[in-house]
Amino acid sequence: MHFKVNMGGRGVPANTFIVNVDEILTDDGIRNEFFNYKRLSFKSITDSIRWCARHRLIHNSLRCAPCEEPMSFVVRHQLGDGFRWQCKICGASSSLRKDSFFSRSHLSLEQIVTIVYGWARNDEQFRIICEAEISSNTRNTIVDWCSFCRDICEQFLVDHPSEVIIHEQNFVNPNDPEIHTQNVENLWMRTKHKLRRQFGTSEDLFVSYLHEFIWRNKFRQVRDYLFNEFLLCIVKQYPI
Repeated sequence: MHFKVNMGGRGVPANTFIVNVDEILTDDGIRNEFFNYKRLSFKSITDSIRWCARHRLIHNSLRCAPCEEPMSFVVRHQLGDGFRWQCKICGASSSLRKDSFFSRSHLSLEQIVTIVYGWARNDEQFRIICEAEISSNTRNTIVDWCSFCRDICEQFLVDHPSEVIIHEQNFVNPNDPEIHTQNVENLWMRTKHKLRRQFGTSEDLFVSYLHEFIWRNKFRQVRDYLFNEFLLCIVKQYPI
């Protein structure tokens, strides 16, 4: 389904939503999708916007704070995303990234989604740079986004404290004997195997990488769908 923006005028109202409500995916809908790099290579900016709205990563509709009226989704070619929310009554406007996981970045939505997918796959950073079509001179961009992903993992563990309990010497999950038998040294040895495949990593970031490792281990039985589970973590931590 192609995205079409109605700019309004001459008695025709502009769009106040990006996709129809029945197109927005449930948790199970997101969890059961199949992804690869090709499927995340969108044909246009509008396709990437629609994809994000369907997956509850950006607002599908927005109300004007002063007027409490639905804002219109309008074209703004001078902006990186090409669109913006705007109130037809008071003229107030807002970024389509408002309140979202994407709000602090200058990268395109497609580039960010690609980076997150590559991170979830545990791909080497060079592969992610190539797939996201980011200049190799902007290595810090990938490093920063991988760190941001680990922050999401950390918050997940904070929000689910009963699932993994961290003791001084052991990581204990009362329902998972495999985790119970893993001590800190053994976990870190396994984690470093991954870190050696990547550049720009540091043992000073031990806790950050360990959060990532624990998160991945929790979803190890659905490791082919880690990206799906990570999307759901974003949805929960950035409700829109």
